[in-house]
Amino acid sequence: MVNHVFFSLEQLASIRQRAEQDAHVRTLVDAVLLDAETTMAVGALAFAYYYTGGGDYLARARKQLIAVLDDPRWESGDFPRTDLRTASLCEQMAVGYSLFADEIPAEDRRRIALTTWERGIAPLIREWVAPGHKVHAFDTMGHNWWPVCVASGAFAGIVMQDDLVGYGIAEAPAYVQMAVDGLAAWFAYPGNPMNVKPASLDHGAFYEGVTYLDYLLHEYLQFAIAYRAITGVHPFDDTPYLLDCADFLVYTSYASSKGERDYYINFGDADGYGYLHAPLHLLAYGIDHPGLRWLAQNFSDQTAEPLLRLRAYENVYDRPAYPPQATSVCYDRVGWAIFRDSWDKDAAMLAVKCGDTWNHAHADAGHFVLYRDGVNEIFDTGSPVSYSNPKYIPYYTDSSAHNTVLFEGRGQDFRDNYKNHAHTPGHLYHFVDGPGFRYIMADATGPMSRYFRKHHRHFVWVDGAVVIYDDIECYDCGRVSYVLHAEASNCHRMLTPCTTEIHEGWVEPVHGSGELEKPYKRYTVNTDTEGHAKFVSVLLLDESITPVLEEMENNACHMASEETKTSYRLTLGETVVYINTRADGKVMHRNCDNVMDGIYTDAELMVCKNGMPYAVVNGSVVREGREGRWALDVWARITGTIPENELRTQKTPS
Repeated sequence: MVNHVFFSLEQLASIRQRAEQDAHVRTLVDAVLLDAETTMAVGALAFAYYYTGGGDYLARARKQLIAVLDDPRWESGDFPRTDLRTASLCEQMAVGYSLFADEIPAEDRRRIALTTWERGIAPLIREWVAPGHKVHAFDTMGHNWWPVCVASGAFAGIVMQDDLVGYGIAEAPAYVQMAVDGLAAWFAYPGNPMNVKPASLDHGAFYEGVTYLDYLLHEYLQFAIAYRAITGVHPFDDTPYLLDCADFLVYTSYASSKGERDYYINFGDADGYGYLHAPLHLLAYGIDHPGLRWLAQNFSDQTAEPLLRLRAYENVYDRPAYPPQATSVCYDRVGWAIFRDSWDKDAAMLAVKCGDTWNHAHADAGHFVLYRDGVNEIFDTGSPVSYSNPKYIPYYTDSSAHNTVLFEGRGQDFRDNYKNHAHTPGHLYHFVDGPGFRYIMADATGPMSRYFRKHHRHFVWVDGAVVIYDDIECYDCGRVSYVLHAEASNCHRMLTPCTTEIHEGWVEPVHGSGELEKPYKRYTVNTDTEGHAKFVSVLLLDESITPVLEEMENNACHMASEETKTSYRLTLGETVVYINTRADGKVMHRNCDNVMDGIYTDAELMVCKNGMPYAVVNGSVVREGREGRWALDVWARITGTIPENELRTQKTPS
């Protein structure tokens, strides 16, 4: 019996009993029943049919399923002949069949199963999986299309499998097993540097962004839920992958009390707000993840996806729910780092991206966004955008639509997005999430290598502020511009003397809703005579702080004549951040030692609190004077807080 793979009659009875006592459950039931009256969603029609025991829901569902059989979109008209449209139609048939097959006439049941096999299941699995027939490898089409197409074919295959065998399609079980084997391999795919193809997942993170991970998980989990309901087991050992994906979905979320909008990080083509399907699908599948339950309970709209909430109700609301212990995370293989000051609504959250560029991953190496006080204060204008928008490729996927750095007004080569990949992708290094000191360095050199020998963008989160230090070396002298897309009232302060330019920009507030003009700023400096440029800026999370940036004369043992003569002191209340320009790699065979306010160090950045050294970036030594008491003295440079956070009394041996 294939009926009720999504909700059993026992579960419906439990929901009916809860609805009599729990106003929230009643609200969810009413929302599903309203959907059944106003839409043709087969899941809502099935719930209404079995929940109420009557109505015209069955007739409407049967009419819809029969209409899909003759839909011209089963085949793409190209090669391969199956695509996301085929997958979508296959999914519709699978949902309807799994819920209504026992209720419709035998002739309709047979026609639906055989047509879905011929037009959907068999061609999808042949073209995407089957040896001797498959068209693509993971390396060529292994992003969201591959798991979506294969899982949709497998979904229909598993719910129709017994009937198909009875109708003479003896190979149906083998096709489902091929799909299972392929999906297991996709989740484990490690990537291929020759094709500049990243791994399918980086500990649950997906390089195409949150929306496309949500999409592929939605399709996979519909299949997996049906597979387990029918066979009693998971398709493969998918739990470790799904737990990692759950972590990623939680870390990329941002709950707001301002209005009705919650957010998730919208790098790439993600729309960045609304409600995701995958968290509730994961919980309906039985994934035990307190953070996922916390996410499902803390996003503002507790009636979003009412049918999914009812299916997963016990796992969402009846078990422990709490956020992760760590407030920050780095996915260095896809190039995403996320920092926040707490898990409370309206907290401050900074996200940095410096990784791959291709397809749904934009030309945005070194890009960052900030959420604060419940709004997306410094934002990504690249999404949500309709792909038919004529500005989609030339503007929205371009570096200028992101908070990046440009040379003579130009960023990454546009061909990185839709032709060649970024063959030298960006990277994140030295992630630190410590008390009073968080840090990441975005190395955007590779994606900008047609202009830059080096672009290191340092993010230093200290008490009440995030310091951003851009260290840039260009092949040629010219104008370098720091791009900022932000709300008119924002906490960003550019401290480097610059020319401020206002440029024409656009946003689509809701996907496909039409454009609005949204001008943005470029802070521009000229390089020095050797092509060097630097920016120092700060995000004042505590706006009572007054940042003061001062030049300091370099004081080193051995200064080359060609070296920069000045470094910087940035004062942020009781916290001081020192920027050692001798550490920017311009001079070979000399250490980058410097004495700044009486403290001897080779660190690129040094943080002092209340006059005491607290943390270093890429440093091996911190001493009181050149040969005085020492706080740090190691053979290889480190990034992090200084042990014990105090100058030791030991003197350097003479």
